[in-house]
Amino acid sequence: MPSATTGSDPRDKPPYVSHWHPGPRDVPDGSTSILGWSPATDVDAQFNRSLVPLRPRTYSAKLRTNSKARGGEGRIMSCAEFWTTDKNPSQGVDDHRYYAFSHWQYVDVLVFWAGVASGGLICPPNGQITDAAHRNGVKVYGSVFFPPLRDGGEPVWVEDFVQPGASTGEERYPVVDKLIEAAQYFGFDGWFINYETPTDEKTEAALRNVLAYARARSDIEFTWYEAFRYELADSGDGRNEFCLQDGARRVCDSIFIDYGWDDSSITRSIAVAEKIKRDRYDVFYGLELVRKVPENPGRARLVCPANSQHRGSLALFAAHTVSNQPKEPKDAWLGHFYRAEADYWTGPCHDPSDTGWPGIAAHVVERTTITSLPGWPSRSRPGG
Repeated sequence: MPSATTGSDPRDKPPYVSHWHPGPRDVPDGSTSILGWSPATDVDAQFNRSLVPLRPRTYSAKLRTNSKARGGEGRIMSCAEFWTTDKNPSQGVDDHRYYAFSHWQYVDVLVFWAGVASGGLICPPNGQITDAAHRNGVKVYGSVFFPPLRDGGEPVWVEDFVQPGASTGEERYPVVDKLIEAAQYFGFDGWFINYETPTDEKTEAALRNVLAYARARSDIEFTWYEAFRYELADSGDGRNEFCLQDGARRVCDSIFIDYGWDDSSITRSIAVAEKIKRDRYDVFYGLELVRKVPENPGRARLVCPANSQHRGSLALFAAHTVSNQPKEPKDAWLGHFYRAEADYWTGPCHDPSDTGWPGIAAHVVERTTITSLPGWPSRSRPGG
């Protein structure tokens, strides 16, 4: 990473990950509106770009190390914060506290968790994280955060997000057009819509319409999360199936169910998914790892039973907190942090064939992008 200098040229400063507000209204100091963003004028854009395509990966009976794990059913979404929203380095940082994930074989989607009212709400991932994920066959989503009112959320930001463009005879929504442009330029796969700002029914309906519009215009994916409902429901005040599917329109590719779900919530959600003709695995049930809820392992088994078909997918919120971040470099070098993280993914013995508790390796089969081994050239074959 380039060293900071005292020069006035912005190119003399270290590159950081971009972050924006929808705009153009009420954009706080330190942020800008995404409407004004262009890779042609963003001096850091080239440093945040991933050029590694998403690699295909596979699983097989030979890779099934845990007899309780199942393949091709429930998926895993990891929502992890690697650094702060602002001053997030584009190409790594010389700091032992930077989150370095190493269990890609169990994850389907990585959400680059970021966003704060005073900094930026729309946060694409940096290129190095997308590169690492894509090499392991994992999709990466940026974050769009509409904060709760108590955390500085403003309904006007949601209203700006859904504003149509100037009438040209064609339906256009400038903010989500920019979301698509940013994802395509930076080389990541989708956006996680973290909706926690209460608004009126008209604005919520417009938001769903805008997401359906965006999903129809490109192959950029979208996940919907809101903090107000605990199951996929199609009636009453809890109706939210139209955040996933609105009649024949695909609104989002998946939905993250808030943490208050239970066994009966899953049963009802499966019925709704079937009714609207969506895969039950498009419904991700959230586990809040930051609070280390003691019931989480058992709740995960409700979603991913060992001896029958999985009932949905799992979303792991704050996956970077499953162990304590190392406070001293010696802790990182001794591997304390990495051992603690391995406890969560593969069990205390770090043996995925016997996790000792319903850890992630006991739910889903490992998948790999390595499908063949390199051959020995005939002239350099050992002993040849």
